[in-house]
Amino acid sequence: MRSVEIEGGSIDDAIARALRALGASRDQVEIDILENATRGVLGLGRRRARVRATIRAPFILAPVPTPVSAAAPASTAFPTVRHPS
Repeated sequence: MRSVEIEGGSIDDAIARALRALGASRDQVEIDILENATRGVLGLGRRRARVRATIRAPFILAPVPTPVSAAAPASTAFPTVRHPS
């Protein structure tokens, strides 16, 4: 699976950059927050946010077979109701 580690000024900024780098939408990607952004004191010790974004494997639903005996004959499936005119 393809993944990238990206830094940004905030978590949201790092996620947006990672999505652009992967060319994917948020629901196609798993995000791991590696480091949160900190301001530091007077700009000293400042750290940028860092995330790892990994493309998720596609989720494919297998069709569920319908048992043949479960199907009702068309004549009894929906009885006809007549209303007086």
